[in-house]
Amino acid sequence: MLDNSSNHRFSWLIPASLLLLSNAYAQSEHELSGKAAVIISQSDAIAGPNSANMSRLEGDDAFDLSGQLQLAYDYSNENWGFYSHLQLTDEGDSIHGNVGLVEMYGYYQFIPHDNRTVTLTMGQMFLPSSFENTEDFWDSPYSNNFSALNTWIAQEVRPIGLEVKYDWVADEEEDFSAFGFGAMSFIGNDSMGSQLTWRGWSVGRHKSVYGEILNLPEIANIDSGIFAVQRDDGSKPFGRDLDYKYGIVAHGYWSPNADLSFNVTFLDNNGSGELYRGEYAWATMFTILGAQWQINDNWTLLGETMNGKSSMGNPPIMGVGVEFETTYILANYRHEQWDYSVRVEQFDMVDGTLIPGESNDKGRALTLSTRWQAFGKPWSIIGEVLFIDVGGQRTRLLDNGSFMDEDELQMSLSLNYFF
Repeated sequence: MLDNSSNHRFSWLIPASLLLLSNAYAQSEHELSGKAAVIISQSDAIAGPNSANMSRLEGDDAFDLSGQLQLAYDYSNENWGFYSHLQLTDEGDSIHGNVGLVEMYGYYQFIPHDNRTVTLTMGQMFLPSSFENTEDFWDSPYSNNFSALNTWIAQEVRPIGLEVKYDWVADEEEDFSAFGFGAMSFIGNDSMGSQLTWRGWSVGRHKSVYGEILNLPEIANIDSGIFAVQRDDGSKPFGRDLDYKYGIVAHGYWSPNADLSFNVTFLDNNGSGELYRGEYAWATMFTILGAQWQINDNWTLLGETMNGKSSMGNPPIMGVGVEFETTYILANYRHEQWDYSVRVEQFDMVDGTLIPGESNDKGRALTLSTRWQAFGKPWSIIGEVLFIDVGGQRTRLLDNGSFMDEDELQMSLSLNYFF
């Protein structure tokens, strides 16, 4: 139950919601779209009594068959709009949620000049940082699994708040293509950092939904150690705010020409690091830099790098504090109905605390994938080979003994249909 000051703190949400929806049916356009996918994978993911949900891949089965249905409703008129994204999954023996909202937001847009736009957006949305996940439903057109960077974004980073954004598309007389910037104040993303810190970097495709609980590894410090007060069913990335403190996002992009783009995103969730209703409000801050170069009609080169830190409790003695970074580079060659992609990446995390069961992590990954636009544009088939090389860098103290990391290999095939 929120006290009166907390209710007053969030009172802006109600009039803002009414404002965004007040013209909802004037000169409107409605669109319902979807994507259905079936994914088959074969892997040597870590399994057995000491794995404790520590595989870097989604699911510990050697063979996995999963399905996914994503639906979107998009409403717009001259200035107003609304977007919602619903996800239904059947992910075999994994512990992910089966149905829920991925994104939902409303926006108001006005044009102070012919080629300049100001947009106010309120709701839950992905950060505008990714050059990899550019397909509808925040999927990747290049591979079945996202990079480690965007895997974590999909799992734990999706702010709920109010954003103001300015975009400038250049005309023929100006010596650039486009640029823009935005700022956002958000709530409801306080456990951001718990999955990354306790489990380490992972590679997958799952997008957590609102209210979903993600399992945490069976680490001794969580189950019976100094953090045993943490809820034992996992962490909730998106839900009711824990510490009633606003986080901030600032982002910008610049395209000097139509073939080259750069962007930067900074996020600070302003978490208190304290415990609320069985979960910690992690204090997480990071910066993402990205670039994309359309070399010619066939070749595209893109990449992103992230650097940040996350903590809870009172580190370094009675808390957890890590610094993390990851970088990927992806090259794509497109010819007629075929795409061929290579992604190389590295990831690292350093634990600065003194408690046992350290969260140090280090590794690299290679992804080779082929995409075929089968039977026409709505259909695609993606085949992928993913290899993760860690060299035993990730160690954890589990309830049932110590854990040492292992290399992992996965082959996957997906059939995708857009409608």
